Amino acid sequence: MFENDDNIPWASPEIQRDYEAALGSFMLAFNRVDHDLGVILVRAFDRAGIKILAERFVQQAGFKQRLELVKLFSQNPAGTYLKAHESPHFRAR
Repeated sequence: MFENDDNIPWASPEIQRDYEAALGSFMLAFNRVDHDLGVILVRAFDRAGIKILAERFVQQAGFKQRLELVKLFSQNPAGTYLKAHESPHFRAR
């Protein structure tokens, strides 16, 4: 087999360029969603009366934790912490 296959072109330059552009677009979209989740969670923590923990915790939380927190806040019995229709972060882009 190949001892060092790092330098072997697996795709044409055009395919590599398109792939890199698509990957870059995906990363930008992912970062935007991650940021928006953080903004939404800070608002939800504030409405829950625990803003003092919000910003530090949200900054340290990973993407999966942020998604779980959004799910938790959206399912609260009173329905007061997180309302999608009130948040500009849920509108279609």
